[in-house]
Amino acid sequence: MNETVLRARYEHRFDQYDTDGDGKVGRSDFAARAARLLQSLGNVGGAKAENLLNGAQACWAGVAAMAGADDDGLLSREQFVQALLRTRAQGSLRQIVEPSATVATVSSPLADDTGPPCGKDDTRPEWKGPR
Repeated sequence: MNETVLRARYEHRFDQYDTDGDGKVGRSDFAARAARLLQSLGNVGGAKAENLLNGAQACWAGVAAMAGADDDGLLSREQFVQALLRTRAQGSLRQIVEPSATVATVSSPLADDTGPPCGKDDTRPEWKGPR
């Protein structure tokens, strides 16, 4: 997959994470995105909810580390995109997204393409970009 397509996907993912619209993403944005997913699932609780929230935080920690930010820092759109491109090029993207993607995929009855909290959509060949 070429970098232009990946960049468009990761920019779309950034927009989904930028829950407050300030042009930056951080730990709180990842938590808010996971909370919105839980709300869309009918506010499920228990272990699935905890796993989803923990997975989103693990995903944030991985992206932040790859971007060179500290765990509570903020990332611009470009820092976020570059971190995901670098992570994918190194073959470690799956390790970062797996914790939240697995829980979201297993527990989500949603049929739309909002994707799991950390954006595993880069593996879908039919993805047409932001709608």
